[in-house]
Amino acid sequence: MQGQGIDWAKGRTAVATQRNTLGFPQGSTLALISANAKATLGMGNLKLAVKKPPNVDQDEWIAVKTMDMYNEVGLLWSATADFCTDLGCPIMAAGTKFEYRWAFRPDRPPEKISAPQYMEHLVKWCDAKLRDTTLFPIEPGVPFPPHFRQEVSGMLRRIFRVYAHVYYHHFKEVQKAGAEAHLNCCFKHFLFFVREFN
Repeated sequence: MQGQGIDWAKGRTAVATQRNTLGFPQGSTLALISANAKATLGMGNLKLAVKKPPNVDQDEWIAVKTMDMYNEVGLLWSATADFCTDLGCPIMAAGTKFEYRWAFRPDRPPEKISAPQYMEHLVKWCDAKLRDTTLFPIEPGVPFPPHFRQEVSGMLRRIFRVYAHVYYHHFKEVQKAGAEAHLNCCFKHFLFFVREFN
């Protein structure tokens, strides 16, 4: 990597440091599918990397790719620690027209929070959902719940907001650090996946 250094593996807080990346339990169907997905991603064709392989359940594939999207945005979040701060980004936004608030409780309106706080809440929220075996079942033969895709859609919508914020407010810092190609690759992977499965 060129430039003065975004460390893509550097943890932002104890949560990010302890979290590293999520994966599925070894030997589970989702772990096997995930290994296949990683091999496909390594071929360099992002459009092909999001295509569901034959004989793989579509919800299982969406679960695996959602985990990939979460892990990629988690690394992005960690890497922005030096320049995306509460002081510099007091509101989670993408420009002046798009402001993203966080709903802490369903019975209260969403609240304005800083971009780093938003990203930290996003990581914790997605982590909890991805570890919920009633939403992301890991045992063979256990069906995904009827609301699975709706939940995934909500996760991906919030993940998109991180990309929107970074591109709009921090792209120059990303370029200066020599990480533009990595950011673009992750975002393309995200977009191809979202478009493939609506």
